[in-house]
Amino acid sequence: MDIDYIIIIIEDKDFNKFDHLEEGKWFPDNQTGLWYRKNPPKPQMNLPGNIHISQKKHINSLSMQVSWNDPDGYIHDRHRFNHNFIKMSAAKDLARRILSVGDDVEFEEGRSLAERLLSNLSKFDELDDRIDTILLRLVFN
Repeated sequence: MDIDYIIIIIEDKDFNKFDHLEEGKWFPDNQTGLWYRKNPPKPQMNLPGNIHISQKKHINSLSMQVSWNDPDGYIHDRHRFNHNFIKMSAAKDLARRILSVGDDVEFEEGRSLAERLLSNLSKFDELDDRIDTILLRLVFN
């Protein structure tokens, strides 16, 4: 007896355990016309999950893509991020939808490390304005 097919049934509650099977695979998005690939987090390497978004013709060219970390919206590949991505707004909407993050997450387009530090510090009311100045000196010296 030859076996032609093997059928495996996976319950919905267990399906997320197989996210890594789709890592590196590109999917079309019919709403935006863009393509995306979602990578799961890699805790053993201390890497967050991320999403890469591209036009179909550029899926093999990292410098023509945008990518963000999940769930904070920080740029994933900062040195290869395409700051001139022609459909930036559509890419952000797609990332928000695929990553299932709220409107409170701002997908950055290229903030510097200093800007990110200051943005995070401003969330703490007990910190004094002098700390901003000290951090700027540290980052830019």
